[in-house]
Amino acid sequence: MIKFQELRINRVQAIAISAIFVVLLSQIFSAKPEIRKYSENISPTICPSEPTGVNSVVYLAAKKRGVATIQKGEREFKTQKTSSISLGSKAKEVEGSGATPLQVSVKPQSWMALNQCTSAISEEWFLGGMSTISGIGYFQFVNPNQSKAVIDIEIWSEDGKESNQSLVISSQSTRIVQLNSLVTNKKFLAFHLTARAGRFSAVLFDERKKGLEKLGGDFVTPNATPKKKVFVTSVFGKIKNQKVKSQFLRLLAPGEADALVKVTYLAKSGIYTPVGLADLKAPAGKVIQVPFTSLPTGRFLALQIEATEPIVASVFSSVKGSVSDFAWSSGSEAINAQNIEAITVPAIGMNLNVYTEDSSVVVEATTNRKKVNRKNLSGIATWKIPSNVISIRIIPGAKPVFASLSVQDSRGVSVMAIRPVTAIERSALPISDSEVLTPRK
Repeated sequence: MIKFQELRINRVQAIAISAIFVVLLSQIFSAKPEIRKYSENISPTICPSEPTGVNSVVYLAAKKRGVATIQKGEREFKTQKTSSISLGSKAKEVEGSGATPLQVSVKPQSWMALNQCTSAISEEWFLGGMSTISGIGYFQFVNPNQSKAVIDIEIWSEDGKESNQSLVISSQSTRIVQLNSLVTNKKFLAFHLTARAGRFSAVLFDERKKGLEKLGGDFVTPNATPKKKVFVTSVFGKIKNQKVKSQFLRLLAPGEADALVKVTYLAKSGIYTPVGLADLKAPAGKVIQVPFTSLPTGRFLALQIEATEPIVASVFSSVKGSVSDFAWSSGSEAINAQNIEAITVPAIGMNLNVYTEDSSVVVEATTNRKKVNRKNLSGIATWKIPSNVISIRIIPGAKPVFASLSVQDSRGVSVMAIRPVTAIERSALPISDSEVLTPRK
């Protein structure tokens, strides 16, 4: 009797399992695969406003690009009829499609400076500037979004870690903060900016004077994040008609341990480590500056800086020309196959300076007639960009490329490390199914 009941229960279970299996199979074969679609938008780039007494032009490389003024109210992108715009007192947003815009700012009889317009970000490193009586530098923060941004600022100087600061940037607004309001009477400064809420764009401008004497000014290009190997391009070398008055390497090891540092010159005339730069010590948390005692022959060179701890590095060069001016060469971000990007090049006599461990690098140059030419450069190269070129695109090989733009004329001198800045926003589109309205039969 017991065996018969057990057998009957097993048959019932078998029938139930078979029924469930048939239902599952029917659902699998009748169901339509879910296909998700996504939209991709390239974030706009932000160009900072110009201070009083400064002439700033943003070059777009093409007409009919949308530009919006960052101010309270509705954000409206207006199509431009020209390939360049004057900045004025309000920061601008440029639609992300096309080559990255480049800003050229000039203060007559004082300085010239280059700046690559960038998308809003959440973190940035800067190594440059001073807050002594000679320094009149500042940060400009831009918040293009409709909610406020809160920024935490870590500060280091020659005396070590300074007090952290926090700033609130109102929605759709610009805020200028003088360096001497963040920290006073410091010669060597470094900054780490982090968004606690929202996103922001930031530029650091270093301007100096001594009494009534103007000493120059330049944008400090943001540094790559701290690494144990850093490359700095567009460092001024030694040639007859180029007078470099002073030149310093600025270093910071932001961690808890001291860093032992080795500097190698990368020049066409040779690759070597000069005396005095083979075993530098960067104390943990202190910004140091090391003067260059000798320079290799050539208009420009690059530096390879190796350290036992992650560091940030930049080079300050004071150059005497028609006016006394200076330039900051920041540790470059690597350009590789994942972040290839075109950048606008105005016809102002610019140089492209590159370094790669490959034997050569390819540069695509687009002319004002929309013709694309390919230029092969050696692993260490300076290329005088022709005046008919409106944008360039660096095509790396197996190894990454480190690159920067430089310019020097009667208005001043400036260096700008090229950064991969395009941010792609990817979002899933809602799924539409006609069977919601017309059920299956």
